[in-house]
Amino acid sequence: MRAPEKLSEIVVSQTVVAPLSRAAIFLVVCIRQDPDSYSKLRLFGVDLSGLIRAVEFRDIEAALTCIVGFGSDVWDKLFGSPRPAELHPFREILSGSRHGVSTPGDILFHIRA
Repeated sequence: MRAPEKLSEIVVSQTVVAPLSRAAIFLVVCIRQDPDSYSKLRLFGVDLSGLIRAVEFRDIEAALTCIVGFGSDVWDKLFGSPRPAELHPFREILSGSRHGVSTPGDILFHIRA
């Protein structure tokens, strides 16, 4: 399989707004800083929706979702221009007693079921 060269080749709509779920995890990942890693990540992005469907098929009622966000530092190396207008490094988020820490990661996965 060929690694996509442009963001428009791998855009898949993600279920960002959804009802509360029983289980959720945030996973922040740093990518190795070499061209081969970026190519592999592009291929992973192409296959991610198929992987989610394959896992979800085992328990459709679990409503598995996976949202993926890319940090501003890795964006250019993965997708080039144009950059999203408001793309920025992951920032700390505070909301009442909840605290989302700032991370040095390149990719954020939010996995829910």
